[in-house]
Amino acid sequence: MLPLLSPFTTEVLSSATSLVDFVNLINLCILTYLYGLGLLLLGLAYGIIEKGVAVKSFFDSH
Repeated sequence: MLPLLSPFTTEVLSSATSLVDFVNLINLCILTYLYGLGLLLLGLAYGIIEKGVAVKSFFDSH
């Protein structure tokens, strides 16, 4: 749900893309890929820093 909400909020609510253009399947896939991939990468980086560096579960076997 969040990967679809992100492009909707930034593109449609800011009037950069009309609602008709947003629900076009090709545009929706491109925008979801662009915004959703960024959210996925940020979440992945946060998980690596939180569990790997702060908790040290990547390096400590105990």
